[in-house]
Amino acid sequence: MLLLPTLMNLKRLGEHATVAQALAAAPSYPNVPVTSTVGFDADGAPIVRIPAEAGYGVTEFRPKDAGHYELER
Repeated sequence: MLLLPTLMNLKRLGEHATVAQALAAAPSYPNVPVTSTVGFDADGAPIVRIPAEAGYGVTEFRPKDAGHYELER
């Protein structure tokens, strides 16, 4: 099971065709410590959150079940 920050970093790396491209782009990304937190919505369902300052374009993720962390599409 991957944590949301790790999953988002892998997604970001996947935007580049080569390691060289990823390394060249790295300085343009925000340098923000990303620690996920888990909260609950009004129905008691878990919500995983990461800070918007990380620049992933995603700040919340709702797992389908306790062991499911695939990004919604």
